[in-house]
Amino acid sequence: MALVPAICTQCGARIEVDGTHDTGICKYCGTAFVIEKAENNDNVNPIVQNGGNMSNIVEQSNKHIMMARKYKYSGDMEMAERFYSLALEGQPDNWEANFYTTYYSGMRAKREEIVGKAIQMQSCIVVSIDLLRERAPADEVIVCLREMQRRLSELSYVLFHLYRSYYYKNSKYSDVCREYNYVVRAIVGMLYTFGDKLEVHFFSSRKIMEVAVNSWKYALSVRKGHALDHPIYYNSGNGDSKKSIKAEIEHYARKIRVLDPAYKAPKPKGCYIATCVYGSYDCPQVWTLRRFRDYTLNETWYGRVFIKCYYAISPILVRWFGHRKWFRILWKKFLDGMVKKLNYRGIENTRYYDTQ
Repeated sequence: MALVPAICTQCGARIEVDGTHDTGICKYCGTAFVIEKAENNDNVNPIVQNGGNMSNIVEQSNKHIMMARKYKYSGDMEMAERFYSLALEGQPDNWEANFYTTYYSGMRAKREEIVGKAIQMQSCIVVSIDLLRERAPADEVIVCLREMQRRLSELSYVLFHLYRSYYYKNSKYSDVCREYNYVVRAIVGMLYTFGDKLEVHFFSSRKIMEVAVNSWKYALSVRKGHALDHPIYYNSGNGDSKKSIKAEIEHYARKIRVLDPAYKAPKPKGCYIATCVYGSYDCPQVWTLRRFRDYTLNETWYGRVFIKCYYAISPILVRWFGHRKWFRILWKKFLDGMVKKLNYRGIENTRYYDTQ
């Protein structure tokens, strides 16, 4: 069987077909087609003969984008990335192809690639927003920016949780702690960059600045939930300190308060036992425990005393023993049972924002 390169006329995908046959089926979109064979020119792809002119290239790229959107909305990341990459070849100035090619590459990152992918995404954000400003209709800009902000939040969540389990298994090693710091810094850097770029170009647009504020708010929640909750973070030799992180948070909090005067910046706290055991301040088990704290313990004087004692003692215990496997196993067994009972009593384990 002699396979030759071809281009599907329906979706524009580059495929291989059996040159000895007269018909074929595209494996991506399922379209049946007739194979047009070129005479006296072995370099011309079958199916599309005159694909070299600019109008055909743009048309082909638009088909790639339509197919990419189809797979994006269906949740097929691999195929969406493939078609956005094909679209980028034909239209390197298309914001959507630029953004999503990098976005999907980040979503498929391996642990050791997290920092590099996050930094790559920061550069892509700058380029994509510039292209969006220059080429997209004004009434579409806000819609596209909201979509970008949502996707960046998803990417930051995926990248951090990709690293989380590895960190908690190896947190006793200083190089792993340093890497953890770089991961958090790179992830919040994506969110900061997006908001900062919008501030530069769209400062007079309240609707767009609200998108920037949402990005900064999420960045600060990541900074608090995944960096400040770990005392070992301050002693890993990467130049960060509790003071510098507080200053960073307050800097962006001031920006947020321009549009949201009631906003309160998250306060750095120590690493609590539940966060240490489950690896995140934002996970179903910790959401349950935080609800129990705010709506049950906080309602009685003895519950409030317990909360104060817990906040005073647990960071010390985690600092001393948090990197020990036996410590996490011991507390996990106890907390799992407690969370199960609280859920049975009706305390939800859905996403929760502190009332304190």
